[in-house]
Formats: sequence, C-alpha cells, structure tokens
Amino acid sequence: RTIIARLEEVYPGLKVTPDSALVPWMIRHAAWLLTRYRILPEGKTSYYLLKHKEYSGEVLEFGETCWGRDPTPAAQQAKMESSWETKIWLGKVEASDEHLLVEGGVVTKVRAVRRKPEGQRWNQVMLNNVIALPWASESERMLDEAKSSRRRYVTKKMVQDHGATPGCS
Repeated sequence: RTIIARLEEVYPGLKVTPDSALVPWMIRHAAWLLTRYRILPEGKTSYYLLKHKEYSGEVLEFGETCWGRDPTPAAQQAKMESSWETKIWLGKVEASDEHLLVEGGVVTKVRAVRRKPEGQRWNQVMLNNVIALPWASESERMLDEAKSSRRRYVTKKMVQDHGATPGCS
C-alpha cells in the first residue's frame, strides 16, 4: 500500500487497480525491501542475518524513470551511440543484484543505472505503457532468471573457512 500511495503521489491522476501490470512488480519489490531493510526483534535485518553485512546496493524508487546502460554486446561496440536508455525502474534481481528496468512489455536486467534530474524522474506515459508481468510466457521472456551475470570466485579465505574438497590442490 505504501508503494501505491507513493506512486499516486508522484503521478497525479494515477489510480493503481488490482488488474494493473504494476501490482505484481510492487508485491515483488515490497518483499525485496522487507528482506533488506525491516529490522527484526533481534535488532538486525534478514539480509544481515544471511550475509553478515548490511545491504549497500543502489536502490531507486519504484516506478521512477531512469537511465539504464544497455548490457548487450552490440551496444558496447557502437561507440558513437549512447548505451544509456530511458526506462522505468521496477526493482532488483535477488541473485545478482541487477536492476530490473521495463519499457512497455520488455523487461531488461542491467548492472548500471543513473537517476534522472528531479524534474524528469516521473514519466506517466511510460508508466502507463508497462504491460510486462513477472511470470511472462516464453514468447514474452522476462529476463529475470536466477542465474547470475556476475562471476563467482573461490577465495583462499573461503577454502580456509570451509576446507578444501577432496582432490583439490
């Protein structure tokens, strides 16, 4: 309800209905926020209890218009073109901490976002065009898979803490 109230505050005239494509994204984002920021009776967040550190990633407001860097190799090769695209921020991916951005029916995962100036952060036309759902069919692939785009490494400290596997040198 808080996310809906904030959206209706920054987008005058917007009325979020239960059948809106934004509602499932709001529920998903609210759960993500609770895990990282709600303080439990023990005085710590769920994220802290899992990771032994506070969450320090970048978070934008739900429904905010921002720039996201196109992660495709083609965008990185086009040096004369801007690799930053204007999209709506929906939240973050649990496994890889990437940002979820949407434009119409296409959701994209990006590692880098930039906030727009205060007066340009809310684009109601773009928000009204959001039709993508978190459980989209194969033809409308969402790109929010559990696999991470960040490579994981086994460090010496991990081997010391947990021990080496048999046959590992």
